Amino acid sequence: MKFKGTVWMLVAFAGLALYFFFVEVPGEEKKQKAKELSEKILPIDSNEVQQVSVTNAGEIAVLERKDDLNWRLIKPLKANGDDLAVEDILSTLESAIFKRVVEEAPKDPGVYGLKEPSLKISLQMKDGKNYDVLVGDNSPIGHSFYVMRKDQNRVLLTSGAGDEWKKSLYDLRDKTVLDFETPKVKEFQIQYSGKTTRYVKDTDGWMVHEGFAAKGDATGIDGLLNSLQLTHAKRFVEEAPKSLEGYGLDKPQVQVDITLDGEDKPLQLLIGSEDKEETWFAKRSTAKNIITLDKSIYDKLTVNPLDYLDKDLFRFEDPEVLSVSLKHSGETIELKRGSEEGALWKITAPGTEKADQATVSSLLFDLKDAKIVGYIEGESKQLDAYGLDQPSREMSFETKDKKILGFSVGNETEDKAHYFSSRTGETPVFILKKESIDKIFRSLHDLKDKKLFHFEIDKVAKIILQRPNDKMELVKKGDEWSLTNPKPDSKFDSHQGNDILWTLGNLEYQEQLDSAPEGIDTGFSNPTLTLEILDSNDTSLGKIEVGAKKDDSNLHFARIESDRRLFTVQERFLKELEHKR
Repeated sequence: MKFKGTVWMLVAFAGLALYFFFVEVPGEEKKQKAKELSEKILPIDSNEVQQVSVTNAGEIAVLERKDDLNWRLIKPLKANGDDLAVEDILSTLESAIFKRVVEEAPKDPGVYGLKEPSLKISLQMKDGKNYDVLVGDNSPIGHSFYVMRKDQNRVLLTSGAGDEWKKSLYDLRDKTVLDFETPKVKEFQIQYSGKTTRYVKDTDGWMVHEGFAAKGDATGIDGLLNSLQLTHAKRFVEEAPKSLEGYGLDKPQVQVDITLDGEDKPLQLLIGSEDKEETWFAKRSTAKNIITLDKSIYDKLTVNPLDYLDKDLFRFEDPEVLSVSLKHSGETIELKRGSEEGALWKITAPGTEKADQATVSSLLFDLKDAKIVGYIEGESKQLDAYGLDQPSREMSFETKDKKILGFSVGNETEDKAHYFSSRTGETPVFILKKESIDKIFRSLHDLKDKKLFHFEIDKVAKIILQRPNDKMELVKKGDEWSLTNPKPDSKFDSHQGNDILWTLGNLEYQEQLDSAPEGIDTGFSNPTLTLEILDSNDTSLGKIEVGAKKDDSNLHFARIESDRRLFTVQERFLKELEHKR
């Protein structure tokens, strides 16, 4: 029996729940929606508006919906509408609510500024319904104003200011000057001051042509196109001019032609004379009317084309470079990368030897990092004026795709902080910072691999250090080093063996001498230090002798076994080994 009672309780509970969710909740939602709808000035869906008419201070503008997103101005003239401005009006009307009813069937609407209102908005819906909203004066109390729907004949008070609802004919008209998207531009040209500059996009980016051909600054050129794309008419001057002469458009100061992908006929913009408001008269090829443009776009279009050239000296990736040539200080240095993947750089001229890999990488980084400060000429025919007829320095490099790129360096500028330069095969003359040039043109000494030892650390099994008064011998077993001479020492730090090898592996010579200076004792008869490394079979992997000081400097003479050359090394090398006794 208790079981039956429980079942009936569950059935009752379920019934209450169903009633709540299917009757009570929808009922409350309907009440809330009804309340919200009753507070709205207009019960509309803005998407259902077919036509909008705005009468503002006697000026009327009528717009008709073309499709879901676009509007067409049909009165007082035919033109594209400003879609955002129209949607702003509709959105405002759709969401507008009133705070209270001020007066039903007012005897004197003029008290509220509603007898001859300065603003009237009329809507024609797709279903044929019409709504007229009159906007009156601002309320003397609070941030609010009076409105009235003609079909209701009652004065309402709504929040805000009536001026916020006002849209002029200019506001509602499409003010786009040139309708295009920057990525779709394949070419454009600017005619100004008797010259024509062409900007052509190819697979490598923008090229600038004006008697010369040079790589363009993609950021700057795209920025110019973006400015043109976003330019709006400041004023509509005359819809059907009988003559262009009064606006300077019969002989325009600037002409812009933009060709888009897939289009043969370019978009054209003419800019004539300046008016009294510091704007410029203009005309588009697709329209008869005269407009004015802001001074800023005129200034951007009349910038020296050289300012739109690429400011990067070169753009490349390090692995793409196969060889480098440097000519300066009366010598030519040739560097070449090995043909196999991950191959090392070597010097091939003036002699053949290993190159310092880090220095070559640093050179390429500095080359890629170098920026052009500014362009002097686009097509120089007097290279001697810049010292480029007989360059003081020249640099070139070859890439994997067989391109040979390079530049020449001429005279210093007056400030002594820059040099005149030009790229190989191009006519523009530009200036580079002295600092950038000094970083790129490394000396032969800088580019040489100056490491005295090249060995595999894992193959070293014994280290012998001989000084005038003592000898030290280390032996490696597994990963541990032990001191075997002068005698085993329990306090010996096993890491000293690896420290010695690290110091030896990073040892670089400072100078390479053809022979010992005349009359100078090199000190090799009684070396300051002799250091040798051997493998597990006691085969020598390398041996260095450090002799006397060269002079009053911190340099010591040094020589490598089986190498006839004489070097100098920093005294620091000896000091780093001093504590390892």
